[in-house]
Amino acid sequence: MSSKTPKTRTTSSKKLMKTTTTDSPKELIHEFSESPEKLFHQLTLHDTDVLIKARLLHSWRSVSPSNPQYIYDFGTLWADETGMLIHGIGNRNFVTEFERKLTVGSVYKIQKFIVQEAKQMYRPCRNNLSIFITPGTMFEDVTTSLDFTSDSFEFCEFEALAERIGSKALLTG
Repeated sequence: MSSKTPKTRTTSSKKLMKTTTTDSPKELIHEFSESPEKLFHQLTLHDTDVLIKARLLHSWRSVSPSNPQYIYDFGTLWADETGMLIHGIGNRNFVTEFERKLTVGSVYKIQKFIVQEAKQMYRPCRNNLSIFITPGTMFEDVTTSLDFTSDSFEFCEFEALAERIGSKALLTG
């Protein structure tokens, strides 16, 4: 007995990325909807159907110090057009897919992510919210059309350095 795999057709253009399954009575179509575009300061907890545009400043694998082969999650740091930062977190089971889709320095239109409270430990920016990137999160590279900041950092007061010894909270200024 042989199993039949569904035939898929993928089309890609500057404005639309969609995948359809032709053997199913219901086609699975993934495309950007007409959601309102927001800046990071306009995001609210549990937003799910919004559109953002941001530059990927940095990405990393969060790994176990005792076992570097064990991946906790996939981390990203994003900047919107105002320069505001937000931490993005992706599930460890999809690290390879995220790394294949995303290029540091590129600007993306992003949709179908979840806005959640920022972790209290190991925070790479001051934003109290973070975005959870799911396998269904959609990315469209729009680097050529937008001029975003390419780097960001925050200073820490010299006196605050001693207080940070052993701290695992905010990792920036």
